[in-house]
Amino acid sequence: PKREGAAATPGGPTPERAKVAAAPAARVIDATQRLRDSTLVLLELEAEIRRQQTEKELLFHLLNESRRILPFRQAFCLRRRHAESGFQVVGVSSLAAVDRNVPLIRWVEQTVSGLPAQVSQRTEPHAFGREAFADAQERDAADYPFGHALWLPMRMREGAAMGGLLLFAGEPWTEPQQKIARRLAETYSQVCA
Repeated sequence: PKREGAAATPGGPTPERAKVAAAPAARVIDATQRLRDSTLVLLELEAEIRRQQTEKELLFHLLNESRRILPFRQAFCLRRRHAESGFQVVGVSSLAAVDRNVPLIRWVEQTVSGLPAQVSQRTEPHAFGREAFADAQERDAADYPFGHALWLPMRMREGAAMGGLLLFAGEPWTEPQQKIARRLAETYSQVCA
């Protein structure tokens, strides 16, 4: 039996040590968990990209699975046959097929084709807001609910993007998000080459 006022055994458990040991450890793990999760998601996505067997599977993955790490609300994949031709939408997130008669599809193609030449001739993502694509006369642009776009050029040939991904979000694209998007675009481009 312990006498009152006696010193605790060095290194032995005391109620105070038990409280200190339990509480802070959980917070440290929680604080670093988000970073580990983002890195893990990026690595998982890159591995999945490399495992896609067909162009159709790769397109579906690009338009839908990349949502796990990029906060877009809608994505459009565009392609062109050669550097001088216009971009055509070949896929839309959450849709099985593209209806070429829908005004939104024509508007997206015009938006990408209207980007400055220097934007399509580089590998960097290009973020732009509604003012860059919302013409007061264009009802589709004015009514479109997502005001922030990110263009990701892909499959560079002859100094021009042969394809790309146009992502729309409700909030401006941050620099870290753009870096992650660029890395994913590079991975998709390598698989497509």
